[in-house]
Amino acid sequence: MTLWIQQLRRAPSDRVSDVLRASVTSARRRARIASALARAAVADRRGSSPAEAFSGLDEATWEWLHLHGMARSRSVANLLPRLAPEDIQARTTGSSGRQSLREGFGFYSLVRDQAALHLGGIDRCSVLDFGCGWGRILRFFVKDVPKGRLFGTDVVPELAALTRSTNPWATITLNGPLPPLDFPDKSLDLVYLYSVFSHLSEEAHAAWMNEFARILRPGGLVVATTWPREYIEWCAAAREGRPSPVHHPAALRAFPETERWLAAYDAGEFCHTATGAGGNTLAADFYGETCVPRGYAERHWSGQFDLLDFIDDRAQSFQNVLVGRRRESDG
Repeated sequence: MTLWIQQLRRAPSDRVSDVLRASVTSARRRARIASALARAAVADRRGSSPAEAFSGLDEATWEWLHLHGMARSRSVANLLPRLAPEDIQARTTGSSGRQSLREGFGFYSLVRDQAALHLGGIDRCSVLDFGCGWGRILRFFVKDVPKGRLFGTDVVPELAALTRSTNPWATITLNGPLPPLDFPDKSLDLVYLYSVFSHLSEEAHAAWMNEFARILRPGGLVVATTWPREYIEWCAAAREGRPSPVHHPAALRAFPETERWLAAYDAGEFCHTATGAGGNTLAADFYGETCVPRGYAERHWSGQFDLLDFIDDRAQSFQNVLVGRRRESDG
């Protein structure tokens, strides 16, 4: 007797429909996974790209392939970017393995939704991951965006080289602490940044927004995260030995005068502590810990971008998310 029939017989009458729905959902999910694995096997034999192999795949199955499928199927592993060593994952994102991938997939889904809402779909876009790190988020876009329209760039040479070696379906370059980038004017539809504007100084922030205005087509999007207001309080809690979701060394040095920084944030001021991150690559003259409030973006982005959304919801993103649309002309 199958498990779901046993559950059905034991269930109270008012739960029978719930058990049936759950069993149908589970069966459909298993069927989608089996279909994706079969597609991967065929695509691997043909030497297809991930975009050719998995175009149109639903998000839940796509996430499963990254979290579980790579370990279970050689064909899936051949069709997806390789993972960075776990120590590099943990050092750059604070987590590793499936936890890190789940976090990255959440932001990928958010960016994809914004592209659907404002650009007619991600599959129509030329996309840049600015600050791609080891490729944690960029890897998910290989289903939606073919090589030639998918780009990543990072300021850390080690990470740019690593992502270039693990993800052959995107074009990876090295950028400097300040512009320019090696893209023609009005050549991209979407630039996203995860945990980059959470660290840049005000001068660097402004310089990169000007550069994004140059390389984005009119109507193109910037989707960027920044630390939320709570981060100032999290840093204080970490310093005082109280429970806090952040414990990295820079957080212990950031925003030391808590009440003053909270007041500055509430006044719409750019909040930044120049901590650096060790060495010369992430130097304190442009890198630290940063909270960009909505009011600041509304005032300072308005010459080139319309602020479409400011997502301050931990259920959607661990960091706040700013969504800006490139104006037809500067104003």
